[in-house]
Amino acid sequence: MSKVFIYTIPRKSVQGLDDIKDPRSDKKLTKTKHGLHTGYTYGILYDTKLGKRNTGLFDLVDNPHYVDRKEAEEKEYKRKISELEDRLEKGDNAKDKKALNDLYDKYREFKSERNRAIDSAKSKLSTQWEYLSDKQQITRQEFLEFKHGRSPGYYTAEAPLKKLKGEPATYMELYKKRLNDGLTVLDLAIPEDEVFYWACMGYHKYIAPSKKSWLSHERPFATHYLSLQEEDEELAMASKRLRNRAIAMLEDESFNKTLKEAVVKDLNWQRGEISEAQAYSLLSGKIENADYKSKVNDATKFIEAYEKTKTAEGREYLMSSVLLSDLIYNRVITNVKDTYTWNTKSLVIGHNKKDAINFLMDPNKADQVKMVKGELKAKYVV
Repeated sequence: MSKVFIYTIPRKSVQGLDDIKDPRSDKKLTKTKHGLHTGYTYGILYDTKLGKRNTGLFDLVDNPHYVDRKEAEEKEYKRKISELEDRLEKGDNAKDKKALNDLYDKYREFKSERNRAIDSAKSKLSTQWEYLSDKQQITRQEFLEFKHGRSPGYYTAEAPLKKLKGEPATYMELYKKRLNDGLTVLDLAIPEDEVFYWACMGYHKYIAPSKKSWLSHERPFATHYLSLQEEDEELAMASKRLRNRAIAMLEDESFNKTLKEAVVKDLNWQRGEISEAQAYSLLSGKIENADYKSKVNDATKFIEAYEKTKTAEGREYLMSSVLLSDLIYNRVITNVKDTYTWNTKSLVIGHNKKDAINFLMDPNKADQVKMVKGELKAKYVV
């Protein structure tokens, strides 16, 4: 991964900025501002909870400069030496004495090789970085400082008040990155871009660390999001699977006219009479044009409604939902601010759709449901 793309989060614009397309690819540019050279400028933000700037460089990573101390192997040498020494204390055994001397030689050679490896690693590091050979893990800050040829502490997140003490500002305090209105490409081979990338991956109020993070609203104030090719492909595949699943349900032979009409009316996509062809066309269009970027979209709503048709309880619920839709369409029942009222009786049958449907399904309300159906039938006769 050498390049990362940062996109502006598309927003509806009354001036039509969100509809501007690239004339070469015919793809939307996700512009949010007027002018060719407009954009956004962000720094490394201060985090009040941390009490320092959130650089995203606090996590531990494996240290490529660490030299293994082989502690387990050394412990085994010491154990064997101790055993032989104990045996020799109990009685002078020439065989054990020779074995102990051989073990001493091997242990000295082991330590000598290990120390040479450590000295060799340290010789490749400058004096200020020698300590790296002693640490198995280091912070990402230390890793990047060494990688970029900086001095230890150069990328520090500390000391937000240094200016008040008359000391120079830190690199992170002065850091600024300009983002284009549309697409910005970060080249991770450039130190400044790599630093900003990890700041975004840590926590940045205005930049979501991934497309998935933006779509799930994890950064409510975000104006941009990071995009990785693998993530885009994964989201595209998930969208295709969801679409194909919805289409397979629509083509199900058991999904007849009555059930299609029930689903359409339950989802409030149409009221009144509707033919099977019209219902099929409507549902097909909703699936094709669903906003698959959103977690809840027309395709997921259709799938949820369709799955109700597979159980007796679910079908009863859908039929009651159709009845409620017809009652509202013919003004037998009115719905004002999610309060459902039976007009002729001035009776509130529910303070939300689910309550109103439960009223129509309640066997204890069978006489009242019969009366309301009679009023609906009278409307049709008229």
